[in-house]
Amino acid sequence: KKTKGGLPEAEARRIFKQVVDGVSYLHGNDIAHRDIKLENIVLDEAGTARIVDFGAAREGGASAMTRSVQGTPAYMAPEVCAGHAHKGAPADMWALGVLVHTLLARGAFPYWGKDMAELKRNIATRDLSIPRGVSAPCADLLRKLLDKSAARRMSASELQNHPWMRAAGGAPV
Repeated sequence: KKTKGGLPEAEARRIFKQVVDGVSYLHGNDIAHRDIKLENIVLDEAGTARIVDFGAAREGGASAMTRSVQGTPAYMAPEVCAGHAHKGAPADMWALGVLVHTLLARGAFPYWGKDMAELKRNIATRDLSIPRGVSAPCADLLRKLLDKSAARRMSASELQNHPWMRAAGGAPV
């Protein structure tokens, strides 16, 4: 299914699945990347997605509480923006939600602001706007990844088992 201006869902899913597998591996080893963003995903000559730039990654950071503010502002989870104690894994999951949104929405972020204060306020308070033209399972995935509550946000294993992620190739979901 083609979204308005972004990658077709099948192509976005193909790339995203590879990134999710990498993040799941990291979280399984209690490592939080802490700077997942489009610029830190590269495609090799075979079109395989690779996660790069582990400069902000933290061993033990997937499950340990921290107040450290790491990452790129447009990809930061509400709890990170607010400076609250948080775990790295749910913050990485939020960033994955922003990533898949940007893939489907021609690079548009789900939240933005003219300055840092407005961006943080919008992340904390604005309702999520789902890109036009995405399937119902994709919209459900976005809502679960971009849940403002870290406690309710989907985990990497839940994400891997989500119906949108399990859809085959270009098959409609």
